[in-house]
Amino acid sequence: MPELAPAVRGLTVKQPWPWALLQPGGKNIENRTWPIPPALLGATVLLHAGQKVDRDALSDPRITALPDVPDLDDFVTGAIVAYGRLAECHEEKGGCCAPWGDPTVLDPIFHWQIADLRAIEPIPYTGSLSLWHPRPDLDLSFLSHTLPKEEDSRVDEHRH
Repeated sequence: MPELAPAVRGLTVKQPWPWALLQPGGKNIENRTWPIPPALLGATVLLHAGQKVDRDALSDPRITALPDVPDLDDFVTGAIVAYGRLAECHEEKGGCCAPWGDPTVLDPIFHWQIADLRAIEPIPYTGSLSLWHPRPDLDLSFLSHTLPKEEDSRVDEHRH
């Protein structure tokens, strides 16, 4: 019997947050008001940069502290920009995961950790709310470089 393909989902995030997730020493937590569904922990996720830029985030000190922040018009939008693995999820407790785990946004907040994140040549694409299923016509051949298995992959200490 052939092995079933692992789950692949997409996650749309407004810039500059996808850019920050891809920076060495940058953002290591994605803040959401809902947890990763347990069945999707370990699944491959496509990181999609939404059509709009979160202009307020451009003045966020966590963003401005990163080197070489692109100009507003230079952010990639409306495209899949990376892929990784939905590694961990927990509810925000008392400022854990600072500085990127943000307790000041809506309550409850769940911290999502995306491991093994790899940038790709942007693929123009229309994302969606929540975790979405990629369209069947999306060429996922870039995933042929399989992600390490969870037990083979160690999350960098700075990524907690």
